Amino acid sequence: MTHILMKKSNYTAFIPNVEKWTFSMLEYGLQKGSIDASQVEQVQIDIMKLMSDNLLRYTKGKSASVKTDVGIDLYNGVVYTIDAYFRSFNDIDDAFEKLMTFNVSSFYHEGKNYLKKKFTQLELSYKYLKSMHLGIAIDAYTDTIYPGLELFFKTYDCEYMPNITSGMIDYPLFYDPMKEIGLWYCEYYIKTLNLENDFCHHYDEHDLVLVVTLYANHYDMAPEDLINNITEILIKQSIASVSLGRAVRSLRLSHEDMLALYVLFSTHDNPESVFTDAFYKTIERLMPSEKNYFSKGFPPLLTQFRVALNSGNLSHFFTVTNATV
Repeated sequence: MTHILMKKSNYTAFIPNVEKWTFSMLEYGLQKGSIDASQVEQVQIDIMKLMSDNLLRYTKGKSASVKTDVGIDLYNGVVYTIDAYFRSFNDIDDAFEKLMTFNVSSFYHEGKNYLKKKFTQLELSYKYLKSMHLGIAIDAYTDTIYPGLELFFKTYDCEYMPNITSGMIDYPLFYDPMKEIGLWYCEYYIKTLNLENDFCHHYDEHDLVLVVTLYANHYDMAPEDLINNITEILIKQSIASVSLGRAVRSLRLSHEDMLALYVLFSTHDNPESVFTDAFYKTIERLMPSEKNYFSKGFPPLLTQFRVALNSGNLSHFFTVTNATV
């Protein structure tokens, strides 16, 4: 009989702070008694030494001092790089075991290598994003993909200030918890926008443009000025089609369809269950592998539907397409 010894974790209750990953580990170690205050102090001293070394290289040896804000950015850059190293661990016990070697210089150099690798991978994701973007003239969408994210890739500094991410992201995602910072947020954003673009490519492009244009017109906006998420607009139309027994990719709705939808939902004992069922059927038929992602963005959608139904105006939720563009 084979006995398997399970590794007992001492740190399962640890919840990292994404804005100060390493220091939150140190604080937790202090609370657990596995780290003492003098060791934390030495880590801080070693970080300052690394920052001083970077300062000399940053100024090319011309000065040992810089403006206060630059000094703060250089310090934060060192901390961010060390954070990156500890974020790379899949096992939190392994991360704490490594932390308690207190080899800060090694943490920093490993973190720098990890950031460079992640940045290179992100460049490939961005290349895919540009090749697969939707052919729709919405300024928030196109300006985010091109000048906005391009600025990030042109200015990102893995060497000295990896904590600083320049760029402009105006286009909203279907679901964005806004829990990440810096390079990790850019990674989440690009990965998720790629996912949403792939989802939108399941629809006929002409119908997609028509629906988005009419959606904007309904709110007296030019399509290019729209700041709403395209995926959400399309999912709403698919929910309507599925509820009416049509193909999930069908985006067109008439005034008669809107009336039929109102009757369907308003006379049902549990209209929200009908709506929920149609939502999940939409995801299952178009992108079942990403059900978890879309589920996270569902609650606000359900709230919008509830408000529209209770007000007796589903045209504030679904988009009629037999109007003049």
